[in-house]
Amino acid sequence: MEDNLIHAEDLVLYSMELAEYELLESDYTHPKLWLDRGFSDPPKYFLSNRNPIPYRINQVRKDPEITKYLLREAVLGEGMEIIGSAGFHNPPDENGMIEIGFRIATAFQNKGYGKQLLRGIG
Repeated sequence: MEDNLIHAEDLVLYSMELAEYELLESDYTHPKLWLDRGFSDPPKYFLSNRNPIPYRINQVRKDPEITKYLLREAVLGEGMEIIGSAGFHNPPDENGMIEIGFRIATAFQNKGYGKQLLRGIG
């Protein structure tokens, strides 16, 4: 999936893989999460932002190719840690339109990362 990266100034958005959805489904602080990706989750972002996982995992199990349109980890380039997420609710419609949702961890808000994220995916 590394070819689906979205770069947004200080952030990189990685497509969440099926194995990561499954680890999160079993334990939001699973020690194997992100090890093979080179980033970490010190603020335990997904522990306090669980909502998208149960809904998205079923979509990904049904069609693994859809991962590039769904949940992405927002990773801060310096330190390589997850500071938020962005997601598209579905693939683009027949007109190419797509609905975007995002969230930045509280400790990283008001630092311009939300704007960077939107510029990267917009």
